[in-house]
Amino acid sequence: MVNILRVIALIICICGSGWAGEVDLATELNKRITFDFDGMSLEKAIQNITTKSNLELIPLESVAGNNRLSTQKIYISVQDMPVEQVIEYLTRTIGAKYRIFPDGRVYLSENYEWVETNMFGMVFLDLDNIISGTEELQKFDRDLAEVTKIITLFDDNYYVRVEEQADMVKLVAHTPKELKPVFLNLIEMLGKTGNRIEDFALEDSAELDEFRQRLYEVKEIDYPYMPLNKIIKKLSSDFNVNIGFSSIPFSSTGSLPEISLKIGEVSLKEAVESIIEKTSFNGVEISLPNGIWLTEYSANWVESVSQRFLWSDNIVIRSYDIRKINSIVPGRVIVQQIINLVAPRAWYDPLASVIYYEKNGSLIVIANSKIHSRVLKALKDLVSRL
Repeated sequence: MVNILRVIALIICICGSGWAGEVDLATELNKRITFDFDGMSLEKAIQNITTKSNLELIPLESVAGNNRLSTQKIYISVQDMPVEQVIEYLTRTIGAKYRIFPDGRVYLSENYEWVETNMFGMVFLDLDNIISGTEELQKFDRDLAEVTKIITLFDDNYYVRVEEQADMVKLVAHTPKELKPVFLNLIEMLGKTGNRIEDFALEDSAELDEFRQRLYEVKEIDYPYMPLNKIIKKLSSDFNVNIGFSSIPFSSTGSLPEISLKIGEVSLKEAVESIIEKTSFNGVEISLPNGIWLTEYSANWVESVSQRFLWSDNIVIRSYDIRKINSIVPGRVIVQQIINLVAPRAWYDPLASVIYYEKNGSLIVIANSKIHSRVLKALKDLVSRL
């Protein structure tokens, strides 16, 4: 129940922004561009992306403060890469996230500071089909009181509370207009059994499988000592792939390390893993359609998690009936397995959650569509092993 309330509170406490016009986002985000940010300042990198795309990149205070725009250096060299993937690389480089608006604004931030807190409306929901009995109501109310503190982090005007009115129990909330449908959808799912796992089809993974095959392409590698960014740029060019990395792990030294790769005929996978061994990176992720990202997190050639803020325009909520699995594996264990197996960093986003609702035997997942694909595969694998 605490997990459910945490998600409810986080969803209703955030509000959306308004916009005036719209651009053809799909076209702009998929437009392919080439960049060579070889030690360029963050400010100039942002200006360059803005110039080459029809989007306006706007760094907010958490990104622009403390002279970061002029002092932080960007080391990204990419060829023929979709604009949104370039934005992904940039935000990962600086440890931030991004939100895209239909009018072409792209906010770069480390938190939800872009939220306008005056977009709210009232919601009254009948909870009789979710809460039954005085004891359950009291527990729900106690848990709710614990999480209302989260709401005030965004705006003191937001609140959620349980009220008994005549013979009816109601959840009364001041919620952002943009997230109201999400909130209503979540509450509706708490009142009914989820969909059968077998009713969902797995997405085609051909693109990822094809890229994994490319990792075993072999070339002659004989790179003398040079700065890390030069090594990565040369390796990217030789294998026709876009390799990105963050300079944050090297911020304490103020410069990138120099390394060499004199390893003869090797595959792309072996060359990248050799770089990891010689530096302070701990893992590597695949960034489709044609990218590799060296990460400070432990990762073993898994598809990278998007840096895009989870919000109403990319939230997907699904409810899975896991009663069959739960008859063998406890619900809380299933939740932990999903979190551990399906991109653990995906759940760092405040709106992303995996909830086991014992009352109706459902697993409710709030995430973007790609994460849902991984969750579904993990659940199908669990079912197949029963």
